[in-house]
Order: sequence, then C-alpha cells, then structure tokens
Amino acid sequence: MLLSVESLSASYGNIRVLWDVSIKVEKGEIVALLGANGAGKSTLLRCIMGLVRFHDGDVVFDSQSIKRVRPHAIVQRGIAYVAEGRRLFGAMTVEDNLRMGAPRKCDDLKARMDLVYSLFPALSERKEQNAATLSGGEQQMVAIGRALTTKPKMLLLDELSFGLAPKMFERVLKSIQEANLLGVSILMAEQNSERALQFSSRAYIMENGRISVEGKSQDLINDPRVKEAYLGLAD
Repeated sequence: MLLSVESLSASYGNIRVLWDVSIKVEKGEIVALLGANGAGKSTLLRCIMGLVRFHDGDVVFDSQSIKRVRPHAIVQRGIAYVAEGRRLFGAMTVEDNLRMGAPRKCDDLKARMDLVYSLFPALSERKEQNAATLSGGEQQMVAIGRALTTKPKMLLLDELSFGLAPKMFERVLKSIQEANLLGVSILMAEQNSERALQFSSRAYIMENGRISVEGKSQDLINDPRVKEAYLGLAD
C-alpha cells in the first residue's frame, strides 16, 4: 500500500468538512476521487499534503505516518500536488516554472527536465515563453510538469479538466497515463466523472464530506445509481 487515509476528519474553524474518510491507493494505481463542488475532494487532497490540519485519523504514506509532517517534507518524501487553478508564476518562463519543482541542489536536473519535455513536447517549444502567455491547457502541462520535477512516487491532481477544452483534457490525460506507466501513482479529484472512471482502476465518490460509494471504476460505470446521480445517464 502506497497511501492510506484512515478515518480522517477535518474542520475549518467550527465547521466540519470531512467525516471519517478512508481511502487507499496501491503502488502503480490510478484512483479517481469524484463528487460535486463542495463535496470535500480538494480539502482531502490538502489534508494529505499537510496544507489543512485534521483533528482525527491518520495519513500513512509509504508505510510511515505523515500526519504531523510539514508540506515541503511531504514533497521530499514523494508526494506532489497539482492544485486546481494551476498557480503558476506567470511572469516567469516555462523553464523557470519547471525548475521550481526540483530541489535547489539537483544533480539530475537535466534528466528531470527532459522527462517533462518528453511527456509534454509542446513545452519544449515554449521554454523561454512566460507562463502567463500560454493557453489554459499548456499552463496545466506546466503545473503537472513542475510537480513531476520533484520526482514523485505519487501525484495528487485537483480538477485537471477545469477550464480545458475536451481535446486538450485528453492530451493532458494521455501524458498523465504515460507518467503512471513510468511508476508514478495517481490520485485525481475530478468533476468529469465519466472520463475519470474510464481513466482509473478504482474510484471513491464523496458526498457532504463523506465517502458514499467506492469500488472498481468499471463496476461504478455500470452501476445504475452512479449512472443516474453522477454520470447524467439513466437506463
């Protein structure tokens, strides 16, 4: 088991937002985290990264608890986070944004950068271009590339499809799949439920801060309740 979230509960002040959430991600898996806006998906990812403190439960990564580990140390242990909205340094070049993910002293920086450019060839043509001048899809590539230069064991992806045209979303998914084949495990929070289920091996569905449904993605695609409630389909 690479990641195990165990009975996690979290609040913002006096407002409870996560209730006894448990999920698991095996090494090499792509796992989808689905649910409507406000269901708690982003908060859960932020708890895993140490950006939101939780009061009950635990997060175990690579057999060690990271409950009280600071975010930068969690990155060093092998988890990288791509937040919703990309959060790039717009006035910096593509290459400088990518370099921000790597350690300050990095003996294999060129190899890390070459990997990103092999996954996202469009970025290699825009190395000297400021990130703010890129299209939304290209900015998403930079955000993912920056995460990959940390050399992660796992990527947490928050709403990859946000603001992207369907064709660009597919290009980004293809690159994510290639990174997964290289050994990077994926936990993706995504509102495009149908495509996320097709892309992943297992999935969890969140409602009101709780896990309401879990299972193999193919089983959930064929579940009449899931089809009607989350995929907009009905038999």
